[in-house]
Amino acid sequence: MKLFITLISGGKDSLLSHNILNKRDDFECVALAHIAPPNSSLRNKGPQKGPQIGPQKGTSTPTPDSDSFMYQSCCSNLVPSIASLLNKPLYVYFSDLKTEQTELQYLPSSAKDEVEDLYSLLSSVVSRHPSAVAVCVGAIFSTYQRTRVESVCQRLGLQVYAPLWRTPQAEVLEMIAERGIVARLVKVCSAGLTARHLMKTTSELRQHFASLNSRFGFHVAGEGGEYETICFEHPDYSGNLELHDHTTHSDADES
Repeated sequence: MKLFITLISGGKDSLLSHNILNKRDDFECVALAHIAPPNSSLRNKGPQKGPQIGPQKGTSTPTPDSDSFMYQSCCSNLVPSIASLLNKPLYVYFSDLKTEQTELQYLPSSAKDEVEDLYSLLSSVVSRHPSAVAVCVGAIFSTYQRTRVESVCQRLGLQVYAPLWRTPQAEVLEMIAERGIVARLVKVCSAGLTARHLMKTTSELRQHFASLNSRFGFHVAGEGGEYETICFEHPDYSGNLELHDHTTHSDADES
């Protein structure tokens, strides 16, 4: 049995990958790891910087997210509730999300890069779960993301599993629907998507995504950063994720 850690954002890619790997007879998830943005409401629940062990309770009101080359930060405050539904221990690291290196290949040279925050997080998780031998990630086509996770895991002696790697994006959306995952859009940043598409599911928007793809090459699975999601229903959840209240934030509000 291979014990693994899932890098979780709460979005469709990380949770679909988790489901794929966790359903294999020879794999078992022992912990969840999450990089939280500096403005996350979770900061009120624990230390300002560094790993924090669940169980944790977040608010149901999303906070404006911070941009990152590596991590989804939107609705980070919902991740503890997702971890509770998955019945897995959650480890959180609050990151400033700073990037020192933007080249495709990554060389660990600066403790200030957000990649090194992932190293600190996984190092802490492994110290508490020394039997873990692998990390599950939701990377699909991002070599930038995968090489950085591989750099961290290589230094910690961990294997990297990316079940969705190089899967055609339309197939990813099909897998989400087939497995009963309900992923709702919580962030949109592309032509053709507006606030009215927020909280709609990827299944509801598949035809719209296909239309945008034919018009200007829109990435239907959001691989170009067109949108981000949170999974409200999932076959591994013990119940459904409930959102009792929410606010909408626009970059235009800051101008």
